[in-house]
Amino acid sequence: PVDPSKHAVAVRDGEYVGLVRVVPVRTRARIGLLAIRAGQRRHGIGRALLAHALGALHRDGIGSAWAEIDESNTAAIALAEGVGGRRAGGYLELVRH
Repeated sequence: PVDPSKHAVAVRDGEYVGLVRVVPVRTRARIGLLAIRAGQRRHGIGRALLAHALGALHRDGIGSAWAEIDESNTAAIALAEGVGGRRAGGYLELVRH
């Protein structure tokens, strides 16, 4: 079953425009999916969804999350780094203190 507390959606004008899914794994979590509709990108939706997800994880006692981001996806890397992400090995680690 899907745990709705681990998903968040963004809605604009009655339409879904973004989604984030997190998977808690012990004291860390994996950002399993962050998707924003093509016409809605660069409006802060991804940043807001990530901030929401990281805040919820922090309240649950999970202080960091990681995401796999393809090196060619410079927009996603910039977004993750913009909310405090840093490269850790082959992954980008998002830490919220």
